[in-house]
Amino acid sequence: RPRKSYAGVIFCVGGRGMNGNPFSSIEFYSWYHQKWVKLNSMSTSRRHVGCVSLKGKIYVVGGR
Repeated sequence: RPRKSYAGVIFCVGGRGMNGNPFSSIEFYSWYHQKWVKLNSMSTSRRHVGCVSLKGKIYVVGGR
């Protein structure tokens, strides 16, 4: 799964399963709490995305 580190956490955004189907999920791992947390899913399932952090927000771009 694609990962992007930001503010002491690692984000997993989209990706694809073993069957090739893309995910819409967004999760992050908190080093402080030592656990994965699910966030609201993207409106569409995507893989091969790019992520950027800007002014305290994570933006997901591209993908298919």
